[in-house]
Amino acid sequence: MVLKGAVEQPIHRRLAEKPTESVSGVAAITNLLKVVGAPRPDREIEKDVLAYLKWAPYVDLDQIDYKVENGVVKLKGPVDHYANIFMMVSDIEKIRGVLDVDASEVQPTKAQKRA
Repeated sequence: MVLKGAVEQPIHRRLAEKPTESVSGVAAITNLLKVVGAPRPDREIEKDVLAYLKWAPYVDLDQIDYKVENGVVKLKGPVDHYANIFMMVSDIEKIRGVLDVDASEVQPTKAQKRA
């Protein structure tokens, strides 16, 4: 299946694949959706990420390192649970200008089994 067209935000591009993945008979998805609009400067995105991390009740700002490079937010550090990683990524993806969130270096501190 090939997805074509234009969307306003990068997250819409990624979200368009979700319902397509569950369609019976679809073996592969080629996402050719284009994001329209000028990219947002990393410095502006970083300010919004900082504001979010300060507000988030499940994030200890002293424990989380973050940086923004070309619209990609990279996170590093400990959080209590896998669910907190999911919530943090989900919320940061909604910040205007964020193209992707890399949370591969965020680890839960409490022992738990992955779902």
